[in-house]
Parts: sequence; structure tokens; C-alpha cells
Amino acid sequence: MFQPRRRKHSKHAKHQWDRPPAGQRVVARAAFAPALFAAILLVLVTPRSIAAPYAHTTRLSESPIELHPEPAAAPLKQGSAVEHLGDTIAAPEINPFMEALLSWNVDVPPGAGVRFEVRVGLRDRSADGSEALTYSWSDWLFLGEWGDLPPRLPIRTEFEFASTGGKPRARGGIEVDALVSDQPLDAIQWRAVAVRGLPIAPAHDPGATTRPIVIRRVAICTTASLDKTPQHVPLAPRTPPGRISSAESLARAVHGYAIDVPFRSQRTPDPLLSGRLCSPTSVSMVLASHGVSRPVFDVSSRAYDIRHDIFGNWPRNIQAAYALGVPGYLTRFSQWSDVYNTLDAGTPLVVSIQVKKGELRGAPYSETGGHLIVVRGYDAAGDLLVNDPASGEESKGRLVYKREDLQKVWMERTLGTTYVLSPLK
Repeated sequence: MFQPRRRKHSKHAKHQWDRPPAGQRVVARAAFAPALFAAILLVLVTPRSIAAPYAHTTRLSESPIELHPEPAAAPLKQGSAVEHLGDTIAAPEINPFMEALLSWNVDVPPGAGVRFEVRVGLRDRSADGSEALTYSWSDWLFLGEWGDLPPRLPIRTEFEFASTGGKPRARGGIEVDALVSDQPLDAIQWRAVAVRGLPIAPAHDPGATTRPIVIRRVAICTTASLDKTPQHVPLAPRTPPGRISSAESLARAVHGYAIDVPFRSQRTPDPLLSGRLCSPTSVSMVLASHGVSRPVFDVSSRAYDIRHDIFGNWPRNIQAAYALGVPGYLTRFSQWSDVYNTLDAGTPLVVSIQVKKGELRGAPYSETGGHLIVVRGYDAAGDLLVNDPASGEESKGRLVYKREDLQKVWMERTLGTTYVLSPLK
């Protein structure tokens, strides 16, 4: 049974690629035997996939959107807000969903800020009880912000749809950085609200007070429970970049494949802070693998969520990575073939896990209510090569975790929640 997860504020804390990488070539007759051998070997060495009870769908909006909020009319006042109404995602593009994640890549000049909100919809019903083609919408719900904004603006985080009999058709809300509902929802829409505040004009950037806010990417990931909702046929999902040849596939099946991701530890002289920095530390490792070497502090200072006093807010870490030079988005995995395809394309993954005592063999901890690690490859058995920032030493932090363990603590416990950070091709 699908149960919404309640994220603790102390936590350090769809995508489903069902088709092969774009441009996959047809195997020529001359290469048929080697390809067949490679396929058989892959089946033999790779553990069988466990059917996931969820379907994830991720939609990326990547056309640049410029917002031009007016400057402050007088000292100590912000300018009028500028609103952009974003995409609506609904059936048959997605299945009725129980959860949703939002992430963004946005350029915000000093003195300006933007907040992101979502609203969810249920299909209206006709007089005879049949579903109509229109939707009833919730209020707008706050999911995150970036830039210079007045502190603690009032926000709404809960929704409820009541039927004519008074019994709620669905209720839920935002739990830190994820939208969760107790019943399936039919549609979701996002919007951005931008403002320009105090006239901040750095000497090195005198045009900052007039430069627009530019939204480069918005990603919505929805999660449907396969045993609770009827299934539609979704549109073709986005495929990971790159491809590998059959010869490379064979070599990786035999030897495994590792991405060069430098190791960094989340430990600091302050033990109270060390236990909170797994997310920005993992992001800093992936940034370094893409040639952007920045201290953990640079990531954590940007990712810090003042509303919840955490460093592991998922979309803020995505935006922090973008602000430091590497775009990305928040998504979920439910199929191991998609994980291997993404790693094969040279993209390491930052994954969110929750571990009960003894569930993750070889880890430098026995349990954790929330943690993030870097998956940087796999071995010939299909187990995962990781950088675990909980360790204070590289030799003890570059580990191999069993795939069946990560199936439980990642794909089942957090529904496969993942940061995908990769420079644009």
C-alpha cells in the first residue's frame, strides 16, 4: 500500500527511461554473434530487476523564460511581482499521481528573487457522475525560492478537495520539498513569481538592477502508485544522453564501469554541522567530476534552506549546483536499466537513501533517517560503486554497495529520488 513519507526536518536530507538511448543502431548481421553473447553475459552477471510498484514521469521545460520585475518604488520596498504561469501536466500524459517533485535552474541577479509554486487538480464530474474534461484546482502551494526575497513571506502548503457529501476527495500538502497526497491526483501546474527588492548594484555588476530573471529549466517529476491507480499510456519519456557500442557493453558487463568522481567527506571540526552536510558534499563531488571544483562550503551556503534549517533540501541543491556551473534536475528511478544507462553516459548520480539498522552492508553507519551518497558506477556483478560522504577517509568512503540493499534503501524507501547533474551537451 502506498504511504506518503513524512520527511523530517533533520533529514540530510519521473522519470522512467523505458526506451534505449536515442540513436541506438540496429545490429548488423556480422555483429550478431558478439552482440548475442554480450546480451547473454549481461543477463547472467546482472541481478534480475525487482518490479517497482511505482511509475515515475519527469517532464522538463527547457525554453528560456525571462521575467522583468519592476525595481523598488522607494527605499525598503520591493517592486511589484511578475508572475509566469508554467506548464500543466495531466492525463493522458501522466498517470494519476500521489507525489510530485519540482526543481529548477534559474539565473537571478542580485537584488531580485523568485518563488516557485504548484497547484494540483482533480477532474470535475458531470451530473451523471462521469468525469468531465475540466479540472478543479487547489490553491497555489509554496515549494521553494531563490535569490533576495523578504524573509518569511506568508506561504500556503496544504490542500483539500471536498466532495458534495463533505468527505474529502483528496488532501495533502508540501512536506519540505515534495508534494504528497493521500489520494490520486489528475493534474499539476507550476508558476514562478518574481520580484525585485532593494536596489543592490555591486560595483562589478552595475547592470544587476535591471537584468531579468531567466528560468532556464523547470522539471516536474510525478509518482503514481501502480496498485492504486488506473494506468494511462504515457508519452515517450526523455532518454539519457549518449550511447555506447556493443563492444563497450560487453567490456563493461565483464569488468564493470566507474566514473572518476573525487571523494570528499562531510565531516567538519563542528560535529553538529558534519551530520547535516551530506547533500552539498555529494553535490560538490559530482561538480568536481564535471570540472567544477568548489569547496563544500560554497555548495552548502547556497543550498541552505532557512525555512526548515536544513542543507538537504532537494531542489535547492539542484539550483546550487546550477549556480556553480552545472545544470541538473530532480527525478526518480524505478528501473535498474535506467540507472546503468545513465551511468554509462558518464553521469554520476546523487541518490537519497533511508536506512534501517543493518540494511546497507558495508556502510560507515548502521542506520540513518536520511542521507545522500554518490553512485559513480557499477561492478561486473551489477553492484554499485559509491562515494559515501559519511566517511572521514577516502579509503573508507569509496565503497561497493549491494544492489539489493540499494533497491530497498533507495528505490523503495525514497522512491528512487535522485539528483541528475550534468553539463548540457
